Amino acid sequence: MFLLGALAWRTGLLRQPAQHRRLLISAAILGLAFGLGMNLLDQPSASSPWHALAPVITVLITLGPVVLAIGYGATVIALYNFTRASRVLHVVGPLGRMAFSNYLAQSLIFSWIFFGYGLGFFGRMSPSHAMLLGVTVYVAQIIASQWWLRRFRFGPMEWLWRTLMYGVRQPWRIAVD
Repeated sequence: MFLLGALAWRTGLLRQPAQHRRLLISAAILGLAFGLGMNLLDQPSASSPWHALAPVITVLITLGPVVLAIGYGATVIALYNFTRASRVLHVVGPLGRMAFSNYLAQSLIFSWIFFGYGLGFFGRMSPSHAMLLGVTVYVAQIIASQWWLRRFRFGPMEWLWRTLMYGVRQPWRIAVD
């Protein structure tokens, strides 16, 4: 996935989306359609007439999440750049600017909720309750990220990562005029 992202950046796909409009829209449609289909596949049983295709189906099942991720990414880029959805998508921008911090926060929150050293709700929560919990955490992170980035240049983990990578303490607070 990292290499695909690097390729998309190097080719200008992410920097100049207007020049790649057809490709982005095609990747969105095909990625979502084929990715969803590939993710719905199951391995055929030994008695199935499809059993001879098991190795091919295994490859499709393995690549399904990658194709779907490309579809999701292309859809977001196309919606942001080519429609009025950018007004709505702009709200979640701070999540992306603090992706590392938010990822670690989600890991801590959900592991505490679901595993034994916390509340131990794994397997004891309905899918609808789990979805509600996920949406609640996501919305809380949107609000927290917006609040944080009004005061600081980076998320805490992004700041630490940049400081360690550059070997120089990065500016932390946003200067107030």
